[in-house]
Amino acid sequence: MIWLVSGICCILAVEILLRSSLFAGLNSMNLSCRKAVFIINSRKISDHWKQKALAAYSGRIMTASLRLMMALLLVFSPFIAAVYLASALDIKLYDFLASPQGLAGTAMFAALYGFARRKRGRA
Repeated sequence: MIWLVSGICCILAVEILLRSSLFAGLNSMNLSCRKAVFIINSRKISDHWKQKALAAYSGRIMTASLRLMMALLLVFSPFIAAVYLASALDIKLYDFLASPQGLAGTAMFAALYGFARRKRGRA
């Protein structure tokens, strides 16, 4: 029963991950960080304009970080909900998911499902 619940949670998490904007947020944060480093290293830009540009880039990085946090919370929400429901029914799902066997099993199942889902989606 615990394997079935964790498998369903893996499927839901992978589907949410594929539909979320997690990777776009990572790319946005990476681009803002690269631009900020370029501004810092540039000798042609005065300190005044560096301060203004870095304030803007730090705001973008902060916004992207918050979006990433919300996307990760959304991806892990099936597991969080299942653990709370299982604890109300006195099922030790958290103990299973935190064990090495549970971590390895769910990671492997999620990776296989995600790989199959992406291959099927491209065809």
